[in-house]
Amino acid sequence: MPDSKVCINAQESFREIRSLQQAFETAYDRAISLNTPQTIEEAQKLKHNLETKIAALQNVIAVEFAEQLFDLRRQYESQTALLLKAGLVKRKESRPGIETDILVMTGIDNKEYPIPSYEAIVSRIAEQRTLLEKKGDQGFTKLILVPFGMRLDSMIERFREYLLAYKKTYDKARENETPPKIFHLDESDPIAVWKYHQADINGTMTYDPVSFGEKYVGTTKDGILEWQRADEDPMIGWRVLLLQKGENGKGIRQIPRENNGLIDGKRYQRHDIEAGKSPTAYLEDRQCALGDPHSPYDG
Repeated sequence: MPDSKVCINAQESFREIRSLQQAFETAYDRAISLNTPQTIEEAQKLKHNLETKIAALQNVIAVEFAEQLFDLRRQYESQTALLLKAGLVKRKESRPGIETDILVMTGIDNKEYPIPSYEAIVSRIAEQRTLLEKKGDQGFTKLILVPFGMRLDSMIERFREYLLAYKKTYDKARENETPPKIFHLDESDPIAVWKYHQADINGTMTYDPVSFGEKYVGTTKDGILEWQRADEDPMIGWRVLLLQKGENGKGIRQIPRENNGLIDGKRYQRHDIEAGKSPTAYLEDRQCALGDPHSPYDG
């Protein structure tokens, strides 16, 4: 909003930056002309103050953008609370028995990976602002924090424990109804898992496919972690997703059946990707859209 407190503060900061810029240019000219320690120090000090002010303004603008488009703070806090409740993250210990406010996930290499900070996500959103404005218009505003580096077997076990606890709570709450209702679940094997045991550790499961031909080509989880580590990624071990919300804003949008897709977006219209194609066809469509800023499926 033009008259919002953030906009007013930003305008004031911009005026300060413009004034500092003019002062720096004058001091720089004097330093070049006189070349004395005093004039050089003055120019350096003004340059540092100018860079600090610009960085602060950029951060304010980035936060405002993230909050307006994604309601980021509320979603971030909701996601971290959910991950903690589900047992997918834990509070890091500074020393045995002493917990900190840092939430960590244990990866397949038994290393601890801190949950991405709110500030890191804001920074990443700011870096991709042009793309995310388009995706936000198309409804991709649901924040999901994925503990990607965690063992798949550990995630399955947490889900198994959740289902068993849910059944117990559900059945107890309805035991006095007539007739009593029960949550039907095979308690000896609540999750049917096929070929996934240690698949992300032994390399039989790979990610980010580039080919579904005679030889499947993808990247192992360990390889992705190594790449993130080499790149000094502040979100190492994690994937931060922005997905479309489900019906009435709850959950995640499902993939519609063939010929049942919807069109989302006012400025950047995008038709739903529908069910019914082969994996190879989906991959080809994705590769055609990669890097094409005119494609509604870019990003």
